[in-house]
Amino acid sequence: MTISETETAINKLVGINIMNKRKKLGYSGQFLADCIGVSQQQLSRYERGNSRISVEMLFKVSVILKEPISYFLI
Repeated sequence: MTISETETAINKLVGINIMNKRKKLGYSGQFLADCIGVSQQQLSRYERGNSRISVEMLFKVSVILKEPISYFLI
């Protein structure tokens, strides 16, 4: 697996974990997007793994979704 393929796989994993936890808590995409200060479209790109989420943004997500950052990486 190339570095690019690994980065893509990580982005998708993080995104899926964000989406699953958000839905488990009953939060809409718009609600989470508003809480972290991005558009709903940008949040959707994070959740689909089409955009790389920054550490700062992932920290905001982890606070709102009440999980440590590591939760989204495994």
